[in-house]
Amino acid sequence: MIRSDRKFRWLRGQDLNLRPSGYELGIWVYAPLRPTAQNPLFSLKKRLIRVRSPCTGYARFRIHLFPMCFLKKIVAAAEPAERDYFLWDDSIPAFAVRVWPSGRKVYVIHYHSGGRMRRYTIGQHESPWTADLAREEAIKILARVHSGENPSDTRLEERKAMTVREFSNRFLGEYVDVHLKPTTQSEYKRAVDLFIVPKFGTWRMADISRADVSEFHADMRQIPYQANRTLGVLSKMFSLADLWGIRTDGLNPCRGVQRYKEEKRERYLTQEEYARLGATLDETKDMPEAVWAIRLLVLTGCRLREIQTLQWSHIFFDQSELRLPDSKTGAKIVQIGQAAINVIKSVPRLEDNPYVIAGRKKVVI
Repeated sequence: MIRSDRKFRWLRGQDLNLRPSGYELGIWVYAPLRPTAQNPLFSLKKRLIRVRSPCTGYARFRIHLFPMCFLKKIVAAAEPAERDYFLWDDSIPAFAVRVWPSGRKVYVIHYHSGGRMRRYTIGQHESPWTADLAREEAIKILARVHSGENPSDTRLEERKAMTVREFSNRFLGEYVDVHLKPTTQSEYKRAVDLFIVPKFGTWRMADISRADVSEFHADMRQIPYQANRTLGVLSKMFSLADLWGIRTDGLNPCRGVQRYKEEKRERYLTQEEYARLGATLDETKDMPEAVWAIRLLVLTGCRLREIQTLQWSHIFFDQSELRLPDSKTGAKIVQIGQAAINVIKSVPRLEDNPYVIAGRKKVVI
C-alpha cells in the first residue's frame, strides 16, 4: 500500500531493502519526490520508509520485503543473485548486509560525511562478525560520525600506518600461501623471516624510501645471491602494498636499486667422481630411498623436487618418458634411458602410496 503527502512518498509494506536505481532484481517502485539540498538518504521507523532525494521528477528504488531486525538464520539463509544486493536492518538506519553473487556476505553501514554518501565495511559474515556483533559495531560507527569523525578516513590512515611486520603476515597469508608453489613459498618465507622483518619489522610501510632499501641491499653484499632474491621479495611486497592501499604514493622503493651481478654456476661430475659416487651408493644399505633418488637425479637430469614428487602415474615405460604435470617451468616430458627405467623398476611399489620415492615415517617409542 502506498500513500503520499505534500513532501514525501511513504512506502508501506512488510519491508525492506532500499537502494538507488541500477539494479534489476526486486520490485521497482516509481515515486515522485521533491528535491532537497541533501544527498539521498532514508530514515526508518517501524515499517515505514521515508525517502528524500535531490533528484527532480521521478526517483526509482528497489524494494525488497524484509520485515525484521537481522537474525543469524536470516542472514545465513540469504541466497546469492545475479548481482549484489542489500538486506537492510530496520532497527538501525543505513545498516545492512551486502550479498555478493559469489555468496560472500558483508556487513556495511552507510553515512554522510563531507557532503558525500559513504559506505563503511564492517566485516564479513562469520569471519568473525555475527549479526549482533556487526549491529553493535554499526552503533559505534554512527556515534563516531555524529561526533564529526569520518571512519573511512580513519581506517585509511590506519592502513597507511601498518608496520612491515604486520604487512608481512598479510603478505604471506593472502599472497604467498595462495599463489605460489610450495618451494617458492619456502624461499619467500625465508627471505621475510630472516632478512626483511629483522631489518624493517617496526617500520611503517609508508615510511620506507628508496634510500632505505638501497642501504638494506648494500648491507647484504657479502651474500649477493640472497640479497637479490630478498630484494625481489621486498619489491613484490611494495607492489601489493600499493594495490591494497597501504601505500598511496604509487612508488615502489625497490625500483632503481641495482642488483648484484650473478654468475651462472655449473658443476659437472668427472668420470672419476661418477665412479666414486656409484661405489658409495652401492655400499649404502640403510637408506635405499635416498639411493634411488640420487640415482634418478643423475640418470634423468631432473630437479630434486621433481624426483621427490614423482608419482607412478607420471611414468610411461613403453614410451621411455616421465610426464611431469607440474615443475618449475610448467608441465614437461622427460625422456629417460634404460638405466633410469631399471632403477625405477627396482623400487618397490607401496600400496595406497602414489609416490615413487615414498620416504619413511618417524616412529616415536
